[in-house]
Amino acid sequence: MTMPLSKTKKINFEQDKLQIIPTMNSKMPIGNSAWIGTFQLVWNDFMQEVTKGSVEFVDGNNETVDNLNKKEFTRNDINDNSYYINQGIVSPELKEEIEKGVKNKLNETSDILNQMDFSYNPLSILFYAMLKKEFQFIEKFEELEDDFFGDNENDFVEYFGIASDDNPNLYKNISVLFYEKDNFAVKLHTKTYDEIILYRTDDFKNFSEYFKDVNLKTAKYNGSREFDEEDYLKAPKFDFSVAASFSDVENKVIKNTNNAMITKTLETIKFKMDECGVKLKSEAMLSIMIEGAPPEIEEYRSFEFDKSFVLFLMEKGKQVPYFAMRVVDAAKLNQ
Repeated sequence: MTMPLSKTKKINFEQDKLQIIPTMNSKMPIGNSAWIGTFQLVWNDFMQEVTKGSVEFVDGNNETVDNLNKKEFTRNDINDNSYYINQGIVSPELKEEIEKGVKNKLNETSDILNQMDFSYNPLSILFYAMLKKEFQFIEKFEELEDDFFGDNENDFVEYFGIASDDNPNLYKNISVLFYEKDNFAVKLHTKTYDEIILYRTDDFKNFSEYFKDVNLKTAKYNGSREFDEEDYLKAPKFDFSVAASFSDVENKVIKNTNNAMITKTLETIKFKMDECGVKLKSEAMLSIMIEGAPPEIEEYRSFEFDKSFVLFLMEKGKQVPYFAMRVVDAAKLNQ
């Protein structure tokens, strides 16, 4: 007996707008893509409680398993108040415990629990996590005119940013990390310890490589890091929900576990970003079944994220982000 999603209810998450990948080192798909640390938190607990170390499949590991085993994102990379984790034998009592837990700790409700079968099954174990972030910019940005994004001239995108020098208080929202023509990055500051990094690039890499590039170029940059009245910021708004399963780790027998196998995986992302701030909510579950160099600085700098770019969310003082997204078609995300 597996732990399937209910056949009579469907999760209301669109899956064609953006592809969720399981790790920051995963191969990057062609279109819009995102990674979030929620499933990694679930995997970490799975390794701790079941395999007591790295997961090894009887038929050999694949790249996804090897990357997840590295535990490149852990609880130490995000504030304890921002996530909830639980695990246990599948039962109605576990469902009730998780529902109470996310309500008490995060003041949230689950989007996925009611669509799962929680009939008592002593041979099935569920690992669950929810990650939630909600924060505002120090000052509300300006709303800019709708415009196209990249090569998509069929759909308009809503933008926010700084287009005039009428409100210099907005400058405290932003720090320049580095600037070259058509290749630049900024950091957006918030009222909390959360930060947003926007990185304009056409390079095709994985999220770990993007993040390393940002750090390297930032360290080498000798230009002004202050945003001033001659500069311009333009960033797209987002409001979308997506979900994904990771089939390449499912239905494979795990070594040294009495023929246990992962029967179901799921990760969801709800993401909203506008001139006020960010709202992010993600859930993840995993169920197992046990069977037996500095550029010349231009006087005018225009930070326009109106074609492909990468976004990171991270906490101050942490070494890795908790969310990453590559945007190729912003209009598609917001339809």
